[in-house]
Amino acid sequence: MPLILMKKRKPGFTFIELLMVIVIVLILAAIFTPMVSKVKTKSLEKEAISSLKLIVAAEKIYRMEQGFYLSGTDQTALNTDLKLLLPTSTPNWDYKVDGTTGSAFTSKARSTKDSSIVWCADQSGNDPTTASCSW
Repeated sequence: MPLILMKKRKPGFTFIELLMVIVIVLILAAIFTPMVSKVKTKSLEKEAISSLKLIVAAEKIYRMEQGFYLSGTDQTALNTDLKLLLPTSTPNWDYKVDGTTGSAFTSKARSTKDSSIVWCADQSGNDPTTASCSW
């Protein structure tokens, strides 16, 4: 009976197997890339909202101490006058407070990457919003 000798296969992957793996990885990347972008946008929005809530709270404390709201200030002045620690070097948002009298104010946050995104909050204590808000 003749013996059939089989060639030993070298360990490794075939070209087709490698191509299939690459295609699967590319498909997964195409699916998850938009999701990552949305998560990043949401986290940046939450940063602006929490900072605006902090500014509103600090303004209320300032009014209790001084008798009026601080207005017409930029980010550096907010940190100094309201004793806040808003980021000033490479910030994601620019912050300012507008107000014509000492009895009302509007705090604003504008994205440094997309200047069309502006969030606003005022002394009413409502959640910050982008509706009817301009820089």
